[in-house]
Amino acid sequence: MKILRFMATLFLIYETSFYLVKGQTINNEKSDCTKLYNFLNGDSKDYANECCAIQGIQCDEEGYITIFNSMETNFRIPDITKFPYFLRIVELHINKINLIEIPDSILKLSSLKILNLFNNEIRELPNEIFNLKNLKQLVLGSNKIEVIPPAIQNLSNLEELFIGNNNIKKLPNEIFSLKNLRSLYLKNNPNLNVHIINFGNLPIKECDFSNINVLCYEPNTCEIVNLDNEILKDTDAQSRFRMCTKEEIENIQFQEQSNRGQDSYDGYENNLNFSNEKSSSLNSGIIIIGSAVVILIGILVAFMFIKKKGSKREIKSNSSFIDEDLNESVISINHNNNDSDCDNSTTPININNNKSNNINNSSYNISFRINNNNNNNNNNCDYKDEINNLNNNTYNDNDEISTNYNKSMNESYHTQNSCNQSKDIIANLSDMIQEIYKEEQEEFST
Repeated sequence: MKILRFMATLFLIYETSFYLVKGQTINNEKSDCTKLYNFLNGDSKDYANECCAIQGIQCDEEGYITIFNSMETNFRIPDITKFPYFLRIVELHINKINLIEIPDSILKLSSLKILNLFNNEIRELPNEIFNLKNLKQLVLGSNKIEVIPPAIQNLSNLEELFIGNNNIKKLPNEIFSLKNLRSLYLKNNPNLNVHIINFGNLPIKECDFSNINVLCYEPNTCEIVNLDNEILKDTDAQSRFRMCTKEEIENIQFQEQSNRGQDSYDGYENNLNFSNEKSSSLNSGIIIIGSAVVILIGILVAFMFIKKKGSKREIKSNSSFIDEDLNESVISINHNNNDSDCDNSTTPININNNKSNNINNSSYNISFRINNNNNNNNNNCDYKDEINNLNNNTYNDNDEISTNYNKSMNESYHTQNSCNQSKDIIANLSDMIQEIYKEEQEEFST
């Protein structure tokens, strides 16, 4: 039991050091609803999955929030920079809260597929927003955005882009690398001057070019074009806009590919530096954890060695003590009486010490043999008792065994009148040793 408790303590120390290295704490994970209400109410209560039934919030079967719409919930957002992290959220709508900057708390929601920040005060897009590789719909309309970063090309799964009603003046050429784009809304950016060329092999299903300056248009770019509240097909749009020349298209594609290559190289360097830093940090963590584990294992081995060595010394000492004591306990009872039924009995007590290789299973085999030889050969009294598996664990118990033997032997000397009395004494001795053996077994098992 002591070893088990010791090992449990070592395991707890290891787990604690492991989490400390990772910069984490050992806490029970809160439910998403608890995180949300703690954020909204500023408390620390446990709300379980109470929010899952509220309009504007949807949860999966396990209670994880998957959809959050601030407009439908009517919640007052206290501080968006402290917006909680939801592991499985795929759709987030944060509208009309006068958001000026997109906080890191939102940029870390890597599971997002729909991000709607419509009708806020956003002026600049951080590059981190383009690391949300799972995004399929990005709604940034009705803000004050002026520049779309080239990193938008990283949103390779993007299907719908809404950036209308902003102050955008130019689109990066990298935007045309979004091969999966199916909806593009650029309306109401009056200072925007743009060349519209194909985004891929398939045309975009719907484009809105209302109140922007289209410098040229490549055929088969959009199936439907919204132009100042007028719906045009691709063929009609070709007649409304100047067609892009081959040189213009090639120049845009060349710049887009060149910039993509440079961005890829920069991204590679950044990733390499990040990987090196992460690898260095990870190696340091592994060294710390490994050192802690080695130290703990060393302590455990030393503890077990000392315990085992101490046990061997006790057993060896106990064995020597009992051998010396019991080897002297050879008693001969001689009674010469011609008229007695049992005459001149000799009672040797032989105790053989059998040592097992396994300390826990070491035992003593004690045999009692009583031979009574009658001069008149009238009667013969033979007695044989065996007591097996007597464990020796402490000095106190061995002293008790020795005391019992001496007591019994003294009683035997005073009861030489009959074989029946000798038999009773030996039986009592046997019972005593059996009781001691049971106590030893119970103590050893606990």
